[in-house]
Amino acid sequence: MIDAKYKSHLYNKRQASEKLQEAYRADLHQILAYSSFSTSKNKTGILIYPAEYFSYQISSYTNHYNGARNKAVILGLPFESQIKPQVLQALHDMFNQLLAQTPVS
Repeated sequence: MIDAKYKSHLYNKRQASEKLQEAYRADLHQILAYSSFSTSKNKTGILIYPAEYFSYQISSYTNHYNGARNKAVILGLPFESQIKPQVLQALHDMFNQLLAQTPVS
């Protein structure tokens, strides 16, 4: 599941305001809620935000009740008229990392 957010969160991440943290938390809860509808045991949700430079953070959550594993990825992508080759390579590497970490069901 991928959800693109047109919010300036990653431009403002050095300003750890409570309002910004609440907005992040709401987005994270939203992607986890969306992925809860999937019957798969291994789920990945990706939140994409505009950013000055490519970055990502992967968080993992396990539901100890049913053993389901959720990954949440916060991905910052530069919004430019053309995608730079290094950004494409970084995206490719990130997806390969996610695939390598996902057990086969």
